[in-house]
Amino acid sequence: MGRLSGHLLPGFFFISFALWWAYNIFFRYYVSRKEAVINGRSRKCLRYKSSLLFPCHTCCNGAPVEAFLIVAATTIGIIGELVTGFRGGQFVNVGNTQHMSMYFFFGLMAFVNILLHYKFSIPPSTDYAVALLAIVNEALLFANHLHGRPPMDVLVHTLLLYPMAASLLCGAIEMAYRCQVLAALGRTYGTIVQGTWFCHVGFILYPLPGMRVWDQEDHSQMTVITTLFTVHLAVDLIVLMVIAGIVNLRVRMMDRPSVQRVLKNINVRFMKDSNGSNGDATRAMISESEDEL
Repeated sequence: MGRLSGHLLPGFFFISFALWWAYNIFFRYYVSRKEAVINGRSRKCLRYKSSLLFPCHTCCNGAPVEAFLIVAATTIGIIGELVTGFRGGQFVNVGNTQHMSMYFFFGLMAFVNILLHYKFSIPPSTDYAVALLAIVNEALLFANHLHGRPPMDVLVHTLLLYPMAASLLCGAIEMAYRCQVLAALGRTYGTIVQGTWFCHVGFILYPLPGMRVWDQEDHSQMTVITTLFTVHLAVDLIVLMVIAGIVNLRVRMMDRPSVQRVLKNINVRFMKDSNGSNGDATRAMISESEDEL
């Protein structure tokens, strides 16, 4: 990542997948709320269930397209870091090994999600466990990635540890309580902050011609950097609120059969993720939902 493209690429992927998660989380949540209203239940009794990644139900027969994309993206990242690490026939960019490690664990997370989707005999929520391990690995790499760097370089990368910690905490809560929408949104928020800040860090450390060149030893400029990070926190939160509003409007226009179909797809997906655990309870929920609707 010792170049602009090395920051923009992971930043773009973090942003893209986080926006996809936000849309799907809000969609499931508002559909669950509408189903509760239709059937005269309290909105506190929602049938919302979270998942780490989200399949595409409008194409590919609900295949885990997102997981396949993550595997492909991380594979490309590993190959890119490996190729650019060589100079004169020798591997000289040792720092690239850390980036390859980060890509590997996120790719492994997606691979495990694919195995769960196709009902391989592995424990339920293994994809969550690997995702948490990937975040721990990422934080460990960044914490030990800054030796001998200028103070501003250290600061901009240290700030990334905060959204990582938020994603880790929220992801752990989400894994334990799959009905907690705020935990899922917290994980998503931490991811999108990582993505937008990754991109901004690239332009701070490797400005394009004509852009401002930061003095990496100036402590007053580092104060500005911290303020810019808080701007990212605010703007990213506003983005999630806008997505929530758009999704809410869409769900309001859905009819009963559409709500029934969406909930059935969600429950089938949950059974696949659970790999058979809680299967009877989930089937009963599907049947009950169909009877009520």
